[in-house]
Amino acid sequence: MDSELGQQKNARTASSTTVRREFELSRSASLAAIETVSTAADCDPTELVPLYEVIDPDALDALFGSQSDLADPETRVSFGYEGFTVIITRHGQKLTVKANHQTE
Repeated sequence: MDSELGQQKNARTASSTTVRREFELSRSASLAAIETVSTAADCDPTELVPLYEVIDPDALDALFGSQSDLADPETRVSFGYEGFTVIITRHGQKLTVKANHQTE
């Protein structure tokens, strides 16, 4: 499931090209994505465009939720958001979120 909707004209730049964070499954995938991108962009999460403009946060959370019937222990999703390619991967009971700065 990829989305190009996250590419913004005024995409943020980052001092680091990649940020990688790990989260427990108790953290929603949508919040994990927002927190990782805000770290990569060196800004407050409230300064980012709403995630729902890029991807359905409820569907993302359902896909990675610890109680979800849809949750596969090796699930992976990537999408564009605020000038970053966000990759969320589930490894057993952990979520790994990477934000790679997009280059043109």
